[in-house]
Amino acid sequence: MSRQPQIGATWWSQRFLESLESVMAGRLAALGRSYARRGQVLNLEIGAGVVAATLEGGREDPYVVRLRMPVVPPEDWDRIVGSLVARAGYAARMLAGELPSGVEEVFAEHGASLLPAPHARLVTECTCPEWENPCPHIAAVCYVLAGELDRQPFSLFAWRGMGRDELLAALRSRRRQLAGATADGDDPGSGELDRARDERGDDPLDLDVIDLYERFWVAGHEFALVRVEPQEAEVASAALRLAPRKTIRVRGGDLVDVLAPAYRVIAAAAAERARR
Repeated sequence: MSRQPQIGATWWSQRFLESLESVMAGRLAALGRSYARRGQVLNLEIGAGVVAATLEGGREDPYVVRLRMPVVPPEDWDRIVGSLVARAGYAARMLAGELPSGVEEVFAEHGASLLPAPHARLVTECTCPEWENPCPHIAAVCYVLAGELDRQPFSLFAWRGMGRDELLAALRSRRRQLAGATADGDDPGSGELDRARDERGDDPLDLDVIDLYERFWVAGHEFALVRVEPQEAEVASAALRLAPRKTIRVRGGDLVDVLAPAYRVIAAAAAERARR
């Protein structure tokens, strides 16, 4: 956070912080932010079901903080991936490194949760001598974690039990299955294929890949009926999330962080011009 003082730039990190701050007194939240900004969180590791961190405190040995949340069962993940693919544009945006705002609803439909919730309770632990839980050290780790989620949204899925590469591979695989089912003439009224067709309406981009191949660059008569309503992307700097970090430094900071404000300004200007 000392390098990126603004956190909560994305809807998912905002929701995470809201759930945290709802159970913390103002003093704890303020202390946590202070510890985080001073760089007292030494490292942060995000794994399936647990976030582990060490924090420099008032003793010689660093405190160890763990944030635990039960992972989503494999059978639920399978249904969640199918529903994400069935929603028009969701898989494409996620493959580009962006989280659609409705992804929480997809998890909820299958009795799961992307963020801490009553049925996915966050359990916090710290080795400090403080009696209260959460303590300021746990709060500090949560603020640093929110900043990491701003930069790497797929870390949230890794915490819930499916890492970035595994999730993207599952999305691609399910898209190919649906495209293959369409090409082979399978019954379009079955399961996910039927839901996918209902979601996408007349837009065949996600599924009818083979059918589109020959006419992709040919404008049909339907083009005249298209009405465009340009909107700013929810995350203007989504493309930057795919860039490698800690490779180029500018004025003492990471190039990605330096470019992010420019991306936001350019995206806003482009959206305004498109509306005109």
